Amino acid sequence: TEDSELNADELARKNELLATKGKESQEQEKARQESEKAVKAYAAENKISEEQAKEELESIDKIEEKYGKEPKKLAKATLHIQRLFTKTNEELKDLQARLSAPQLTTDLVVESIKEGNFSFANGKKATEAEVIAAYKEKYTDLTEDMEDEKVLKMAAKEIKEAMENRQKASLTALTGKAREKKDKLLSTLPESDKKFLPEIKPILEKTPDRQVMQGDFDLGDLILWAKGKGYDADVKKAEEDGFKRRANSGL
Repeated sequence: TEDSELNADELARKNELLATKGKESQEQEKARQESEKAVKAYAAENKISEEQAKEELESIDKIEEKYGKEPKKLAKATLHIQRLFTKTNEELKDLQARLSAPQLTTDLVVESIKEGNFSFANGKKATEAEVIAAYKEKYTDLTEDMEDEKVLKMAAKEIKEAMENRQKASLTALTGKAREKKDKLLSTLPESDKKFLPEIKPILEKTPDRQVMQGDFDLGDLILWAKGKGYDADVKKAEEDGFKRRANSGL
């Protein structure tokens, strides 16, 4: 038989390999069962699906593998993530506030003028009577026999349109400046970080202009995020390479 043709050393080596494979199989099965148990427990604790639980636990393992022995780096990474979340959350709150703000109407402008909350272009507070007088002076022929209330509404309509035009011009200017800053941030990336452009550019393009124009905005957080993704890919590749080596060696 095949075994009888082997010398004692070869037979011992073969038996040792079989025993090792058997032990590894048992350990792998035990690890699999423990992993399934951990996933079920985590899913139940956090009220999420087992699939989500598995993904989160894998992420936790990767973070632990990367930063476990370097708590300062973990703290720094956490800080950057918190900073990203804070910026996004602040931008969302600002957007919600603007969306929930009452739509500018002629009636609202009239109300504002009557309540004494309107100012001329020079910053001087204007009373209702002063607004009416200024409009009559500007359009003498049109308002000659017109009642004050109607004059006020016409003035309010013109004021509303002027405010809307200023807002549009301001937004256009903001968009232009944000475009310039985005282009500059991308073009001045260090050579060592340019390999992350395919990942960070799409996110930068979707970042609100107001956030981009904040004084402290830069690409630091996005680069850290991209580097983290690269680390995950490296870990996955290393695991695949290791598996292939073991398969090729027959173990």
